[in-house]
Amino acid sequence: MRHFHEKLAEEHGIALSYTWVKMALQGAGLVAKQRRRGKHRRRRSRRPMPGMLLHIDASKHAWFGDGCYYDLITLLDDATSQIYYAQLVVEEGTRTLMPAVQEVIEQQGIFCALYSDRVSHFFVTSKAGGKVDENQVTQLGRALQELGIKMIPAYSPQARGRMERSYRTWQGRLPQELRLRKITTVEEANRFLRQEYITEFNRRFAVAAVG
Repeated sequence: MRHFHEKLAEEHGIALSYTWVKMALQGAGLVAKQRRRGKHRRRRSRRPMPGMLLHIDASKHAWFGDGCYYDLITLLDDATSQIYYAQLVVEEGTRTLMPAVQEVIEQQGIFCALYSDRVSHFFVTSKAGGKVDENQVTQLGRALQELGIKMIPAYSPQARGRMERSYRTWQGRLPQELRLRKITTVEEANRFLRQEYITEFNRRFAVAAVG
């Protein structure tokens, strides 16, 4: 909804308030009225400085609106919500995550810790969704261990709230941006992400660190 309002001004020069546009679309039955939110959960405080903690994850979605699903891998700084890396891949895995982490280190330097879910390319668990086996490490875990980067596993969906909120924004905006530019392939989409959209995304959603 907010993305649509922004495009009215940017692409068509139509200057109307967000509230007016929302009410007009809801009145026409084009946008559903939002449900009242449940009890608010207190958000975890951000790290005070960039580089102290990065989040890594992948979101599977039909980014091109054609029924074909791809994973969007992103690395996000906890202190600022700045996106350091965003690329579409056929499937999240060690072979696609290692280059992502390597690129961020080469461009931003060594960071202190990496926060992720407990899937097999990040951690070894005795059973799916179980407790992490601290005596075994994955290939990615070993590489980060050698660099002195601590890996932190998430044990609840709420703990990964910052990344989940970021992906809701990606899913609401990126498919529309690709459609407007008639981008229909992963190669074209990744070029657009690198050359334009990561910078645009950070301009809109990154915040200043508190430290």
